[in-house]
Amino acid sequence: MKLYIVSLKRFFIKDGKVHTYGGFGEYVKMFLDDFDEIHLCVPLSAKEIEGGYEMEHPKIHYHFLPNYKNELWLMIKSPIIFMYLLFYLPKADVINPRIPDMTGVYGWLIGKLFRKAMFVSVQSDITLLLENENSTKLKGIMKKGLFAWMRFYLFFEKMIMKDSLAFPQGQRLVEKYSKTNPKAIPWVSTALFDEDIVLREVKRGLIEKDKIVLLNVGRLTRAKNQITLIESLNILHTKGYKNIYLKIVGKMDENIYKELQEGIKKYRLEKYVEFIPPVNHGEELWKIFDSADMFVFSSIWEGTPKVLLEALGRSLPIVSTNVGGIPTVIKNGFNGLLCDKNDSETFASNIEKFINMGKEELNSFIKNGHNEVSKYTISAQKKVLIDSLYKYGILNR
Repeated sequence: MKLYIVSLKRFFIKDGKVHTYGGFGEYVKMFLDDFDEIHLCVPLSAKEIEGGYEMEHPKIHYHFLPNYKNELWLMIKSPIIFMYLLFYLPKADVINPRIPDMTGVYGWLIGKLFRKAMFVSVQSDITLLLENENSTKLKGIMKKGLFAWMRFYLFFEKMIMKDSLAFPQGQRLVEKYSKTNPKAIPWVSTALFDEDIVLREVKRGLIEKDKIVLLNVGRLTRAKNQITLIESLNILHTKGYKNIYLKIVGKMDENIYKELQEGIKKYRLEKYVEFIPPVNHGEELWKIFDSADMFVFSSIWEGTPKVLLEALGRSLPIVSTNVGGIPTVIKNGFNGLLCDKNDSETFASNIEKFINMGKEELNSFIKNGHNEVSKYTISAQKKVLIDSLYKYGILNR
C-alpha cells in the first residue's frame, strides 16, 4: 500500500541527499513496517536548516511542494500547492493530511474527491493563535487578512473532524471533538526512545547550588514566546536570585532574536542568557539537557511539545505555560508546574518554588515525570497509531 503524507514540514537537499529537522522523521519511520511505500508531499527549502538530519530510505519517496517564507507567502501560494497535490494524491492508497493548515485541508479535500482512505493528524489548536494578537509580526490589513484566513480554515477543520479517523495532539483537542467524532484518538507526537529515559534523582535542593541553569529548547518564534523567560529571569534577579542563568537552544529568527536582545539589555542580563544554535537529536542534545537544573517552556500555542517529553525523560523539573496539549503530559503539581500564558510573575514564582523545594519533594516530581513519560515513547505511541489504523480498516492484517 502507498501512504501519502501531506505536511508543511520543510525539507532541504544537502550533499545530494534529502534532509529534514525536528521529530517528523521519527513519525514517518513509524509507518515503514506496515506500508510498502511512503510518499511525502512537503515543501522544499533552498536553504539548509540548522539541526537537520538525513531522511533517505528505499521506501520513502518525495513530492516537493513550493516553499514559503511566512504565513503570508503560504496564503499566496495556496492555489499552486493545491494544483501540485491534485496531481500527486490520486496515486495514493491512503492519505495522511496534517493540520492545522490549509495544505492539510487540500489533502483532505482531494482525498474525499477521489474516495481515498484517510487519517488526519491534528498537531495543534489554531484558535489559540486567534486569541493572541501578538502571534504574528504582520500588521494592519495583512494581519486582518491572516486572521480571516485562519477562521476560514476553522470552517474546514469542523468538516474534517465530523467523521474522520483523527489523531489530535493532547486531551484538550480530543475533548473538543469527541462529542461529534468517536474516532478522535488521543495521540502524542514524540521523538523519545525508551533508552533515552534516565532517572537521575537530585542529592540536594537547588537552593544549595552555586549556579542554577534554566534550559529552554525551541525555535525563536512568537508562538514560543521566549520573552516571558527573559522577564521571569529579571523578576528572579530582582528578588536576589543572582545565580540563575538561562540557556536557549534553537533556530534563531532574526526579528525575535533582536527583540529578545533588547529585553536582555533592558534588564542587564547579558551575562546570564546564552543562545545556542540547534544541535542534533541524541547524545549532543542529551548533554545539554543533563547540564541543566530545570526546564522552562513559555509557549502561547502548542500541540504536545516533544521537548517537554525529553525534559521529563532526562529527569528535569519543568515549569511551563498551560496551553494546547501540554497538560496532557505535564500535570500541575504532579510532574511539573503550570501557569497561564504571558504571566511572567507566576512563571517566575513557579521557578522559585522549585528552587526552594526540599530534595524529597523535588525527587517526587522527577520520579512522577519518569513514570509518566514511559507512555509517550516512540514504541508506545507507534502502537497507539498503528493499532488504530488496523482497528478502523485503514490497514488490513
